[in-house]
Amino acid sequence: MTSIARSRVTTWLAPAFLLALVAVFLVAPWSLKNKLDAVCFGI
Repeated sequence: MTSIARSRVTTWLAPAFLLALVAVFLVAPWSLKNKLDAVCFGI
């Protein structure tokens, strides 16, 4: 892979990963308090 192609992949990979984490956070079946507790404790 060339450096140009690699930089294009990394430009969308990090935002896609963060979006996936937010989606999992919102879809999780627990209450908002339990979700925020999990985030604070690093689970």
